[in-house]
Amino acid sequence: MEVYPHRIMGDIYEKQELIVVGADGVKHSLTLSSNVFEDIAPRVADMDGDGRGDVVVVETSVTLGASLAIYSLGEDGLFKLTATPHIGKVLRFWTVRDGKLVEMAAASGLTNHRIGDAFISGGVRDCAGADEIVTASGDWSRVFATKMVNGSLVFTDLGKYSAQAITDALTCD
Repeated sequence: MEVYPHRIMGDIYEKQELIVVGADGVKHSLTLSSNVFEDIAPRVADMDGDGRGDVVVVETSVTLGASLAIYSLGEDGLFKLTATPHIGKVLRFWTVRDGKLVEMAAASGLTNHRIGDAFISGGVRDCAGADEIVTASGDWSRVFATKMVNGSLVFTDLGKYSAQAITDALTCD
């Protein structure tokens, strides 16, 4: 049964189950009842500072749209630590404080995905020791690198959008 046959990721079908294997080798799973996971792959990072990896996913509500969600592994299995409000052509910088996502800064009109594409256009790069987010403009005409400096966002226009321009930007060329 398809809960959300939107095909936001092209040929990649949305999933409702998240499976995590703990450090002890035990497999844990969590199945969503009405939401779906909608992404290329989950990411693992210590988001809450406890020294253990958390799972960062795009979770989508049939009625509300997509959000960034963080799942952790606790004594009782997998649980949702926190999630953002729903996303859409807004680049947001977040941090986790007291188990909750807190927005640090946001910029409208930037995106890394077009409906139907089975890939993400952009990513994170580290050029000259500074992490930057590479995205397209909301109308897919330009490529931008965005970084946070002293709590403010700084944008660099990298030129006209093309798939090659995104690839070049990610390699700091």
